Amino acid sequence: MRCETAHEVIETLGGRSAFAEWFGVDPRTVTMWRVRGFPANTYLVMTTRLKREKRIEVPPSAWGMIEVDEAS
Repeated sequence: MRCETAHEVIETLGGRSAFAEWFGVDPRTVTMWRVRGFPANTYLVMTTRLKREKRIEVPPSAWGMIEVDEAS
């Protein structure tokens, strides 16, 4: 499965409270992430856990990162 945004990931995992419990953060933090996107310092651990535990892939843009075009 692929999710394109932080909001989509959070909803796919059951919403704010479920995501907060899964990732070990306060639900208020998840509310901010839903609007602003995930913080860059969570990229590696979150993408690894999402792939391993939930079989979800998310593009770097959900963390506000620019993707490199492989053709360039």
